[in-house]
Amino acid sequence: MPVLTFSKSQLGPILEVSVWPGAEALNQLKLAGQPVPQPSQLKMLVDSGSEGSVVDESLIRPWNTPYVSLAWAATITGRKPIQRYEVALSIRGQAGQTAWEIPSLLVCSRQSPFTGMPYQGLIGRDILDRAVFVFNGPAHHCTLAY
Repeated sequence: MPVLTFSKSQLGPILEVSVWPGAEALNQLKLAGQPVPQPSQLKMLVDSGSEGSVVDESLIRPWNTPYVSLAWAATITGRKPIQRYEVALSIRGQAGQTAWEIPSLLVCSRQSPFTGMPYQGLIGRDILDRAVFVFNGPAHHCTLAY
């Protein structure tokens, strides 16, 4: 089982991630003669309280891919409508570690949900359910085995 290791920030485990349109979205772009977008590089906070992963909408909109479904998200301020997109993503650990490639995942998108934060997305239980995540507070590091 491959293992990625990360330093823990004051806000918690923040991971380096690349996100791009998933396979079906890429096929739709190619059929429409649209250019294939470059992966977006972002930081995502591990949030075991989040049922699903979330990405800031400003990173997905430029791809010009349609959303897959609509849903509702429970937030501190109440229920909010959200759009879900199919994406592929790559989670990177420390230098020299092989990245975890996830070829297809439905993520929620929200407009500017992370304003003022050093991350642009959340890694939720939809990803954590596929792995073993260890948060070692005293040692100030985390591991993700997949």
